Amino acid sequence: MKIRFTASGSEYFRIWIVNLLLTVVTLGLYWPFAKARKLRYFHENTLVGDSPLSFHGDPKRMLRGYLLMAVLGMVYTVLNNTHPEAAAVMVVLTLPLAPWFLWSALRFRVANTGWRGLRLQFDGTLKQMYRLFVPMVTPLGVAAVGWVVLLLGGLDVKASVPAMIWSFVTLLCVLASMLMSIRLMWRLKEFQHSHYRLGDEVTRLEATLKDYDKVQIRIVGVMFLGGLISSALTAILVMLLGPLAGPIGVIGFYVVMLVVVGYNMARMQNLIWGSTRSEHIIFHSELLLHPLVKLMLKNAVLTVITVGFYWPFAAVALTRMRLEAISLDLSIPLEQLMGSKVGQIGAAGEAAADLNPLGLDIDF
Repeated sequence: MKIRFTASGSEYFRIWIVNLLLTVVTLGLYWPFAKARKLRYFHENTLVGDSPLSFHGDPKRMLRGYLLMAVLGMVYTVLNNTHPEAAAVMVVLTLPLAPWFLWSALRFRVANTGWRGLRLQFDGTLKQMYRLFVPMVTPLGVAAVGWVVLLLGGLDVKASVPAMIWSFVTLLCVLASMLMSIRLMWRLKEFQHSHYRLGDEVTRLEATLKDYDKVQIRIVGVMFLGGLISSALTAILVMLLGPLAGPIGVIGFYVVMLVVVGYNMARMQNLIWGSTRSEHIIFHSELLLHPLVKLMLKNAVLTVITVGFYWPFAAVALTRMRLEAISLDLSIPLEQLMGSKVGQIGAAGEAAADLNPLGLDIDF
């Protein structure tokens, strides 16, 4: 069963430009409504077995979540400028909410997605989500608590010996968290793709951490090779063109980054969706690297030339390529798939997910 994406760049451009203008005029208050319009348009133009998806999210409920995030952001900004120690305490107190926001975003997005009159669900628990974050967050929490203690103790955080020692400890904590975040990204994807539910069908991810590591090693290799080639070409251009080689070198760097991003996108989508299964549904993904990088390069060039106005066309083209690379096989008739009623789910996490500090793609 193929997936088709029937949206057009010109149609989405009209939606996008109206969304942009209304968001600016309302000082950002229209953003949840703009996002709901975009999601509804993209869902309704995603056909799975000739039946479109549907989006049922209430933008008014989404607005409450965005207002909550805006208030928290303003409070932090004020405290950071007036009472840095209070701002640090706020970070320590709100850090444990990050898993809840992400979990809420996943549940909200999935529960408001429909297909053939059925509603999807995400049945992963909040407890499971917190377990994923504990190894990465613990070192950062230790570092943050230490700074709060130093600030509340009245020590000079810029010159005192304890502060300098704790700066070194903080660096070690950050490095430890960065190393653990590599594993966290996989665990989050595993969690995401092992808890989609459509009636009695519950997905599982058959790929392993070893498979993920192999892809990441290849990505590092592509990045290293691309860096070597870019550096060599830049050095040659410097000898031939002198100062004129600078802009060309910058362009070369961004081309290399596009290749790396495209390689990561293609390999990870094929790994994740190509390994997603349920009892009667098997997913496949065949996203090809060369057409993807070519499209991304075209999108980047035209977006720059048009000062950003090509972005809606780029978004539609990229989404089409990614979605139409995915297909699924059913071992039972469609009529045997039964959905269930889904209650209202808080939309606060949807707003927090837009910040997306971990880069988790809840759409794919």
